[in-house]
Amino acid sequence: MTDDRALLSAIRTRDQEALDALYEQYSGLVYTVCLRVLECPADAEDALIDTFWQVWTKPEQYDSTRGAVPTYLAMIARSRALDLRRSRSAESNRRDQAKPVDGIAPTETDGEMTIDPTVLQEEESDQVHGALASLTPEQREAIRMSFYNGLSHQEIAQALQIPVGTIKSRLRQGLIQLREHFRTSGEEPLS
Repeated sequence: MTDDRALLSAIRTRDQEALDALYEQYSGLVYTVCLRVLECPADAEDALIDTFWQVWTKPEQYDSTRGAVPTYLAMIARSRALDLRRSRSAESNRRDQAKPVDGIAPTETDGEMTIDPTVLQEEESDQVHGALASLTPEQREAIRMSFYNGLSHQEIAQALQIPVGTIKSRLRQGLIQLREHFRTSGEEPLS
């Protein structure tokens, strides 16, 4: 087994194999923490990806004097899960407040005009489709099956007849590329 601290040092030098090794070793722990907070497998998977994304983008945040690597990962996982829970709760509240009355969606609030939600949806859809086009076909297929069809990693692996680890890797790398696409393109996802 590779030393955890050595893996984090390698991640600081942008070693993707080190990230993969860290993911393989601790994804179960991170997922469990996220699932306890979120109580939803799909949301827990999102928080799992966000946790390892943070490790990849900010590896310098780990301080060995403050605790072991598993503790550090669990702390990030809990934080990402709580952020996601708050975000989903706020999103749900916004949707509830914007529900149409008698089939008519509100377009004006306190005399101020707001953007029609369908316009925002169309623009966001264009951004997402553009970002998805930057992925490999395999990554795009895995992400579509997971996020649009709501399939679990196991269900995708069975449907495509490939190992679950390959699916996880495609999803992880695809999400990393999507985030990098939005970061470098200057486009921010709308939601």
